[in-house]
Amino acid sequence: MSHLFTQWGAKAVPKVMAFVVIDALSNYEFYKTGVAEKPVISNNHIHTFIENRVKDW
Repeated sequence: MSHLFTQWGAKAVPKVMAFVVIDALSNYEFYKTGVAEKPVISNNHIHTFIENRVKDW
C-alpha cells in the first residue's frame, strides 16, 4: 500500500490517444481503492480476486 500515492499521481496524468492503462497487482486491497482500473493479476494471488468477483481483468 506504500505505492498508493504514486499510483494515484500516475492515474491523474491525462490519457493520451485513448490508451488503456493497466496495472500489475497482487494485492486485492490495493485494487479496492480504485487506483487500478484494469488489473493484471498475479497467478499466485488470483484466488482473492476471483472470490471477490473482480471482472475487470
